[in-house]
Amino acid sequence: MNRSSCCVALLLYAGAAVAQQKAAPADFATSIKNQYNQNKGYILASAEKMPEDAYGWRPAGLEKELRTFGQLLVHIANENNTQCSRASGQPGPAAFDDSKAAYTKAQATKIVADSFAFCDPVFNSLTNQNVGEMVKIAGRDNTTGERPRGAVLISDLTHSNEQYGMIMVYFASKGMTPVSHEGK
Repeated sequence: MNRSSCCVALLLYAGAAVAQQKAAPADFATSIKNQYNQNKGYILASAEKMPEDAYGWRPAGLEKELRTFGQLLVHIANENNTQCSRASGQPGPAAFDDSKAAYTKAQATKIVADSFAFCDPVFNSLTNQNVGEMVKIAGRDNTTGERPRGAVLISDLTHSNEQYGMIMVYFASKGMTPVSHEGK
């Protein structure tokens, strides 16, 4: 074997060894938990970054269609509490008025942070073994249905992703950089 063939073989062997050392992709439950934590981080950081005087504000021209920034955070909290209550089978906190009430920065930030604190153990307890377990969901007219636990939590993620998209619009309307785009 000549010297260049030996070097090529060593490089291929080293490359294969490095490739095997990379972490395995996250499993399904871990992927859900990772997305939850990312959403939570973006939303809580956005709540902190938005100035106090913007909590009663909504983008111009859409006053009838959109919530104020404070109401938007409270809306996220209400959905977190509803979905995590469903997934855990535990009663959730009472819903807040997310369409007419006025919230200060301190109030809205605490409400949304408390909702994540309520959801943390629910998401943290998710495993590949229980992601498909059926949980009871209250329906209309005193009916009850069932959905997989993972599907309930994915519904919460979908909602928080949609609402974070709204937060980005509020930030852009204020000429601010959304927290997920800082440093880009």
